[in-house]
Amino acid sequence: MEDFDLRMKNTFDKEKNDGVREKILFENLTELIENNPKSFVSGEQLASKANFYGYLSSSQLETLYRKLDTSYQNKDDLKYITNIIERRKILDIGKIPPKIILPDEEGELVDSSTLKGKFLLLEFWASWCGPCRKTNPELRKLYNSYTRKDFEILGVSQDEKLSDWKTAIKKDSLKWIHVIDSLNTIGKEYKLTTIPFNVLLDKERRVIARDLKPSKLKDVLESKLNKNTL
Repeated sequence: MEDFDLRMKNTFDKEKNDGVREKILFENLTELIENNPKSFVSGEQLASKANFYGYLSSSQLETLYRKLDTSYQNKDDLKYITNIIERRKILDIGKIPPKIILPDEEGELVDSSTLKGKFLLLEFWASWCGPCRKTNPELRKLYNSYTRKDFEILGVSQDEKLSDWKTAIKKDSLKWIHVIDSLNTIGKEYKLTTIPFNVLLDKERRVIARDLKPSKLKDVLESKLNKNTL
């Protein structure tokens, strides 16, 4: 574990380019697992790094998973990894994810496939989710800066109570489009395990990034919007 942490610190942590970081992360995990296929640390690190960093594709994760001696791994880690693989298959870069059809605050159905012509952030959250609410001020500031530049947010809440959901929207002053997934149908379809979680789609509704913190989302939007000279 110490060797792996040191290797990550000296390589992955020092790199700023996302493409290179993906390559380094895959190589570091490959070395760890190939040298320690029976160690629970291998499965633990694959689960945590796959969850925390959105770089690795479903095929890369499957390759790493096959190198594990699963007889020696924590069962929860294995289940978590396989779930992430299934989610990545749906949300790999370039894929068109399942459309979302859910009711808004007025009870009218919103179809995500009709929200074309803008970059669209699918933001999965809930009123009871502390990290979600903590992120909202930064996301609100970003939205206000880019809302006129072909960017929209579709907030998908996992709240069960309409009143809690609507109160949170009002209290946090969230002006983007909101729908509620009270039965978790979309959550299950997208294989969600934790929130907050988001997916950034291009104007053709293809995935271009996943699980972006507001600061990283800003960088991606700057790059994409400049390319499109909006």
